[in-house]
Amino acid sequence: MISKYIGDYMEDSLKIISTKLKVPVPRRNHIRRVLLLEKLETFLDYKLTLVQGKAGSGKTTLLACFTQENPFIAFKWITLDSRDNNIFSFWYYILKALKDYLKDEYENIFFLFKTAVHREDIERTIILLINQLNKQDDDIVIVLDDFHHIYDINLVRTIELFIKYSPDNVSFIVLTREEPSFYLGDLAISNQLLEIGEEELKLTYVEGIDFLRQTLKMRQDDEIVSQISILSEGWIGGLQLVGLAFLNNENASIDSIKVLNKYVVDYLSKEILNVLDKDEREFLIKTSILNYFNEEICNQLLDVQTSKQLIAGMIDRNLFIIAMNGDNYRYHNMFEEFLRLEFASLDFEMKKELHIRASKIYEDLGDLEEAIAHLLQIPDYGATLELIQNIEHKPLAWSYLSQIPIENVLIDREMTFHLFFYYFCNLQLDKCNEVLKYAQKKIENDRDYRIFEFARALMEEDNITTDIMTIDEIEEMAIDDTTKAIIYLNLSLFLSLQEQYDIALQFIDRAISIERNVENPYIKYFAYSLKAQVKEQLGELSECMVLYKKLYDMLHQYPLLSPLTFNTYIGEAGIYIKQLKLDRAEQVLYRAEGMSASSYVPLKRGYLYNLMELNILKGRNKEAIKLIQELMSSNMYEDDVYISSLLKYLIYLESAEKEIIDDFVKVCENQVQGNKMRKEDMLTYLRVLFLQEQDEKALEMVDEVLKFARRNKIRTYIIEATLLKIKILNVNFISNRREILNLFREAIHYSYGNKIILPFILEGDIVRPIIEIIQNENYGEFGIRERQFLIELQALLKADKKDLLLTDREMEVLVALATGATNKEIGNLLCISTSTVKTHLINIYSKLHVSNRVEAIEKARQKGIIDT
Repeated sequence: MISKYIGDYMEDSLKIISTKLKVPVPRRNHIRRVLLLEKLETFLDYKLTLVQGKAGSGKTTLLACFTQENPFIAFKWITLDSRDNNIFSFWYYILKALKDYLKDEYENIFFLFKTAVHREDIERTIILLINQLNKQDDDIVIVLDDFHHIYDINLVRTIELFIKYSPDNVSFIVLTREEPSFYLGDLAISNQLLEIGEEELKLTYVEGIDFLRQTLKMRQDDEIVSQISILSEGWIGGLQLVGLAFLNNENASIDSIKVLNKYVVDYLSKEILNVLDKDEREFLIKTSILNYFNEEICNQLLDVQTSKQLIAGMIDRNLFIIAMNGDNYRYHNMFEEFLRLEFASLDFEMKKELHIRASKIYEDLGDLEEAIAHLLQIPDYGATLELIQNIEHKPLAWSYLSQIPIENVLIDREMTFHLFFYYFCNLQLDKCNEVLKYAQKKIENDRDYRIFEFARALMEEDNITTDIMTIDEIEEMAIDDTTKAIIYLNLSLFLSLQEQYDIALQFIDRAISIERNVENPYIKYFAYSLKAQVKEQLGELSECMVLYKKLYDMLHQYPLLSPLTFNTYIGEAGIYIKQLKLDRAEQVLYRAEGMSASSYVPLKRGYLYNLMELNILKGRNKEAIKLIQELMSSNMYEDDVYISSLLKYLIYLESAEKEIIDDFVKVCENQVQGNKMRKEDMLTYLRVLFLQEQDEKALEMVDEVLKFARRNKIRTYIIEATLLKIKILNVNFISNRREILNLFREAIHYSYGNKIILPFILEGDIVRPIIEIIQNENYGEFGIRERQFLIELQALLKADKKDLLLTDREMEVLVALATGATNKEIGNLLCISTSTVKTHLINIYSKLHVSNRVEAIEKARQKGIIDT
C-alpha cells in the first residue's frame, strides 16, 4: 500500500517545501549593489538573465534586493537543490510556482506530469503549460536559484524546450555557480541573453568594508576589517564566513588567515565549529545528512532528547539554519556542504549506522524517497529494492531503480524486468542491451528469467524464433499483474511474427483483462494497437478500423500517450493502403511525417514501408525504388528472409536484381527443408519460382499455403495465394478455366466484406479478364455485396497497373483540362490555387507517362479514364 508521504507528494502538499517557492528577504542592512541593480532594470528586454558566480558571491541577495525594489513584477522564485535534478521534482515546483496562472488547467496539467512515463510525455505536457501561459497578459518572471544542481540530460532537454518556446511575456532569471547545462548560443546570437558574471559580483574594497561594518556589525578595529576585505578578494561568502569566525571567537587572529584558496572553505568551517561545544558540533555534523529535520527526527537519529534546545540555540547564533514549512528546518546549502565535509571524515560504521537510522525514520514518516536516498548512500541495494517495491508511482520508482548497479538489480527478477522496461519506454536502447547482457546467465540457467527472452528478441529485431511461454507458465510466476500484462503483450508480438495469430490474440485479450484492474493507459493502448496489427494480418480490416477509432479516442483522453500518435498513424495508413483509400493514406502519412521520427527503428521502418507502397500505387515508381533501397540498408533486412516483403515489390516493379533473387532462393530452400519458412515469405518465394518457370513446384507449395491459411482463417494469405495460383494456372487458361474461376470466387469471398483491394490491383493483368468473364457468364452466382465489390474493382482497374491511380481531385483537373481550360480557369472552377493546379498536372503527367496536356488527354481517352 502506498505510503501517506508519497500520497502527499503526489498531491503537492508535504513534499513541496513552501520556503523554496518564496522570494528570500534580503538581510537587514544589506549592501545595495547600485550598478548591478541598474543593469537588471533592463532584464525584461531579454528572454534569459544569467547571474553566474561561485558559492557565496551574493547572487541570491542581489536578486532578492531587486525583487523587493520592483514589487509590481510577478517574480516566481524557485530555490533548487540536488534533489530537484530529476524531471518529476523540478516540474512539480514549476507547476506549483505557476499555479495561479494555470487556473482551471492546473489539476489537468499536474495529473499529466504525475502519470508521465516517457520523456515525450513530459515534453507534451510542457507544450500544454506553454500554451496556457500564452493566454496571460501580464509579465511572468521565473527565477531559478542554485541552478548548478540541475544537469540531468533528460531534464535539461525539457527546460530547453520550455525556455525556447515560452511566450514573450515569460522571462527567466537563472542564478548558478556554474555555466548552465543547457545551450545558450541561440539566445546570445539573438540578443536574448543578459549576463552578470563573477567579476561583476565581486564586492569592491569599499563595499567589503561596508558589508563587514553595516551588515555583519563587526566592531574590530579598522586594520582587521580592512585586511579581511582585502583577503576576501570581493567574495561575499568569504567575508561572511571570516566575519562569523571573528564574531563567534574573540581570540581569532587575522594572522592565522593567509589567503582565500581551495583550503579556506574547510578551514573556515572548522573555525566556526571549533567555537561550539562538543554536543553542538556533533549535532551539526551528524544531522548534516538530513535534507530536512525537526526536533523529533534529530532525537531519533542521535538517540537524545535535547534537539529542541540545540536547534533553538543555533538559530539564535545565525548558524545557517533555515525554517521550512511546519516545524521542519534545513541547513543553508553552503553550510551543509561544510558540515558534510566533516561528516565524511567520521568512522565508516558510524556513517553507515546514521544513514540506516535516517532511512528508517523517513520510512516510518512515509517519506520513501528520502529513505531510499539514505540507503543508496551506504549503499544497501537490497534494502533499497525492498523500498522501491512500495512506491506505486512507477516512473518515480524506476528513476531510483536506475541508480542501482544492474548486477545488484539482477537479484530480483521482476525489478530487472522493470528496469529494462523503464529504459525501453525512454528509448535508452544502449541501457536495455546492458540489462540484457547482465541478465544473460540468468536467462540461460533460471527458468523464471525466461521472461527476458522476448526482450532480447525485441532488441535483436531479427530473432523471431523466440520460445513462447504458455499462459499457464506466465500465470504461475510470482509477479504482479502489470508485469504479466507487459509480458503478454510483448510475447503476442512474437507470436504474430511466427504466424500464431490465434494464440497472439489470446495473449492480448489476457492483457486487456488485466488492464481493467490496473487501469494503465499504456497497457491498454499497446493491447489495442497489437490487436489491430494481428487483425490486419488476418484481413479483418473492418475490425481494425474500430480499434484505431478506440486508439484515437485514447490519444485524445490521455495526452501523455501523444508520442504514440506516430505509431497509430502508421497502422491506420496501412489499412487505407490495403483498401486503396490512397488519398486518406497519404493524408495520414503526411501528418506522421510532420512528427519527429521515433528513434525506435521498427516504427521508422513501418512508416517508410507504407510510403513505399503508396508511391507504387500512385505511380511514383522511382521514389518507391529509392525507399526500398533505403529499407534494404537497415539491419533487419540483412536477414534474407525478411527481405521477402521488399522483394515482392521489386518483382512487381521488374527491378529485382539476379544476385538478390539468388541469395533469397538459397535461404528459402534451407528454410523449406527445415520446415521453418513463414507462409508470408513462402508466397514471395513462389513468385520467384514462377519467374523461373518452376510452375509444378510452385503449385505444390501454394496449395500448402492455402491449406494453412484456410485452416487458420487468414484472409490476406488466402487472397494472395489464390491470385498467385490463378496466375500460375493462367498459363494454360483453357485447361484450368473452371479451377481459375472457383479460385477467383474464393478470393472475392474473403475480400469483399473488409474491402481488401490491394492484391487484386497488383495482379491487375489476370484480374481484368476474369472479371469480364464473370460479368458475361457467372454474375448471378455472386451476392449483391460481392457484385458491388467486383464493380468497384473493375472501375479501379481501368488504368494500366503501372499508371495507378488518379485521385478524385486529379480526375477533376483532368476532365477540366480536356475542355481546354487554362490553369487559372481550372483553379477558379475547382476553387484551388494555380500552383496547386500545376502540382496536380505534374502528378497526372507522371502517372500517365506523358509530358504535356495534349498527350495527357489523349492517353486518358485511350485508356477509358475519360470519355472520348
